[in-house]
Amino acid sequence: MKRFLTFEKRSAGTSGGVLAIRIVSIAFAVLVTMLLLFVVGKSPRQAGSILYSLFVQPFFSNYGVTDTIKAGIPLIILSIGVSLAFKMKLWNIGAEGQMAAGAIGAAGVAIYFPNLPALPLVLLMAVVSIAAGMLWGAIAGLPKAYLRTNETITTLMLNYIALKLVHALVLGPWRDPQSKGFPMAPVLPAQGWLPSWGNTGIHLGLLLAVILVAVYWFVVARNRWGYEIRVTGESAKAAAYAGIDVKKNIVLVLVVSGAICGLAGMVEFAGRAHRLDVNLTNGMGFTAVIIAWLSRLNPWGVIVMSLFMAGLNNGGGYAQTEGIPSAIATMIQGILLFSVLGFDVLTRYKIRIGGVLIDVDTFRQRRKSKALSAGKGRE
Repeated sequence: MKRFLTFEKRSAGTSGGVLAIRIVSIAFAVLVTMLLLFVVGKSPRQAGSILYSLFVQPFFSNYGVTDTIKAGIPLIILSIGVSLAFKMKLWNIGAEGQMAAGAIGAAGVAIYFPNLPALPLVLLMAVVSIAAGMLWGAIAGLPKAYLRTNETITTLMLNYIALKLVHALVLGPWRDPQSKGFPMAPVLPAQGWLPSWGNTGIHLGLLLAVILVAVYWFVVARNRWGYEIRVTGESAKAAAYAGIDVKKNIVLVLVVSGAICGLAGMVEFAGRAHRLDVNLTNGMGFTAVIIAWLSRLNPWGVIVMSLFMAGLNNGGGYAQTEGIPSAIATMIQGILLFSVLGFDVLTRYKIRIGGVLIDVDTFRQRRKSKALSAGKGRE
């Protein structure tokens, strides 16, 4: 008996159409979101207004674009950090905790050295935040390399330690006496704020994020260490056979990944939040994992997806004026991830429904053939 639905594995991934598949998956996520809005009783007009708040305001209004860029800066840095680890098939799910550790380090410098001049203060905050992120990465990397522990579990559990440490500090020794009982540390002295462009609030962290993207691209695509990372990710046994020190690279990659995520904590602290509180990380480390997957670990794709996710989060806030909770943005992120992962099967398989072949490459080839035939007909 013939199967109605069959999957035919490709010998290699699709030669094209990845962008088209991404667009279709996002469109599918939007369609599912609209259906959910109808289910909860929103009229077509209300659903359209909500979708406008979610997908248009954050990207096509002056204040929306500014807010999106500001929110996207730490996401870009965090996503580069986890992408580096993912490139070696090391599943660093600890960006949230590493960011929190970096923010703790930066806040500690600001609290204990408040009278430092601007440049030394910012540089010291950056160094300490990187060191804190490196420590969090090393705690997961050393057991992974030498005891073969599961880094997914260790990095995930380290998140809770770092986040609870933030709670302990802002509710205890670092609590701001002027905060009227709210759990937050004192405001960062003005000389520790990252410089920003005019009144936009877009700060120097944006330049740092772009530099990190370029460095990541160079290391992964053009550098010997990047080659070792890629080879080890494909096969640790083959890498060891080729003379690559796998254990050293496991530790090094997780330490560097943690350092980048720790720096993101300092950038958010000194660039936008200006004080340590329990909501500083706000789930950004987990969002960065989604971004890394959606961008397929492509550094330039990280920028696009980070800004998209930042805009979507901001759009959730705008949509509250339409009478829905801002958490809808988180729900849409989940729908989007499942949608992209679902449609991603088209890059690895040809799908046959009944006797009909659904294949991106075949469709593109037919379009090219028709275009060529039409061109010859006109001649």
